[in-house]
Amino acid sequence: AGSYIENLLGVSLRSKFKVKTKKLDESIFGANGALSTFSQRIDICESFGFIKAEICTELKIVKSIRNEFAHHPFDARFKDQEIDKLVKKLGLSKGMGIRDLKEPDESKSRQCYLSTCGLAIAYISAFFGEA
Repeated sequence: AGSYIENLLGVSLRSKFKVKTKKLDESIFGANGALSTFSQRIDICESFGFIKAEICTELKIVKSIRNEFAHHPFDARFKDQEIDKLVKKLGLSKGMGIRDLKEPDESKSRQCYLSTCGLAIAYISAFFGEA
């Protein structure tokens, strides 16, 4: 879900560009481009006012959770203490009862993460329209 958002931000930002050559696109969005990373895309969306700061804060947490799974694909779990701490920072977790749990709840943490991603996708899609 986090990687989907990263890609959606790239597609959405591309839709705002006026010059659309393959060379320029690669220079900006390619592996070493100015907007090649999730963080860079979030920062640009926030700085241009495409996405509210509160949503960008959520996206940065989503990015950190996504990175845990990307860098530890065989070991990362939502019940892991580091991932649990990140999920508890998500705004949606306030209403999901996971902040009060003494032990991480993998199911609730996953649900909170995916709910946050779903709402972020809806928000980005509504703002950018058909990218």
